[in-house]
Amino acid sequence: MFTPTLKPLLAALLLTASCATLADDGLGDGKPKLLIGVFYPAFSAPPVADPARCPETHPTLFQFRGDSYTTLGYATIAQSHCENDSHSSFVRGQQTITTQNGDMLHGTYEGRILMTPTTANDGVLVLDGTYRNRGGTGAFAKANGKGVSVGTVNLFTGAVVIAVTGDL
Repeated sequence: MFTPTLKPLLAALLLTASCATLADDGLGDGKPKLLIGVFYPAFSAPPVADPARCPETHPTLFQFRGDSYTTLGYATIAQSHCENDSHSSFVRGQQTITTQNGDMLHGTYEGRILMTPTTANDGVLVLDGTYRNRGGTGAFAKANGKGVSVGTVNLFTGAVVIAVTGDL
């Protein structure tokens, strides 16, 4: 499924993917906590045209849900964004990561979807994006930072992998 050169690149990416957080652990020491997790979202609804949310240049709304075991424990992610008709970029992304204790981290994102020289054979597209944290609840109430998100989507299987690295 993955070419020999893409496998090591993807493995290295997934092993190093992380999201640094300034979550309060109740000790009040202000030390940053590291959240490392790779999310595997799947469609939570079929893509639809949504003129109320999506701009004319990116008319189709995509919605996803996924989960991951992270350094903060089990977490779920809910995401949605607007894609252009050529499926080469996405804008107005919104996401919420919820930890097992119910704390939520809210954010926005945008990016592009890239073909590789092997996409025609293996169906794999590369996702390249940026995000900004917009606060949340509990330990994430004062979250405000930015970072990058990367991943892949397989057109043949529908499998999606998203890794995030950044700070609050």
